[in-house]
Amino acid sequence: MQNLKILVVEDGLSQREMLRDFLREIGHDVSEAEDGHSALKQVERDYVDLLFIDYKMPGMDGLDLLKRVKALNPETDAVIMTAYGTVPRAVEAMKAGAADYMTKPIDLEEVGILVERIGQRRMLVKENRMLKEALDGGIVPSEQMIYRSEAMASVVNLAGRVADSRAAVLIQGRAVPARNFSPG
Repeated sequence: MQNLKILVVEDGLSQREMLRDFLREIGHDVSEAEDGHSALKQVERDYVDLLFIDYKMPGMDGLDLLKRVKALNPETDAVIMTAYGTVPRAVEAMKAGAADYMTKPIDLEEVGILVERIGQRRMLVKENRMLKEALDGGIVPSEQMIYRSEAMASVVNLAGRVADSRAAVLIQGRAVPARNFSPG
């Protein structure tokens, strides 16, 4: 599982600590905030992968916080939590960009499954972006090339060292007929 930077935004101390402790226990870097204003300051200061946001808080409510966080970084995921769950509220949260919507009391097993799913999706999006950039640039990362000989390892190493320069490089070698490759 990918280690995520998570911010728990909950005005109820016991609920906030329970969620924080559980998320740390399953291997995530977790910080906390007791209201929307302090959460927004943290998000402005530090990168966060995922927020768990209480819907009803004094001052700035969870939906307003969600909208502000998405305006700062659209890639940040958020889960809205509420004791007052209704279908219209859930729809409103999803339209504002929430990854999910949970009703209280929070089921920690459900939280674990949700965080795993969000982590996997984030990893796939990141890999997809990297592959697209590599394809757009015509670049194939050397760790994705398959070769056996030391000579080819030297060629790949040389190509990597000069790839960012403006130098013209000619690599010559003897052509070898293709053979069936079988690992091992």
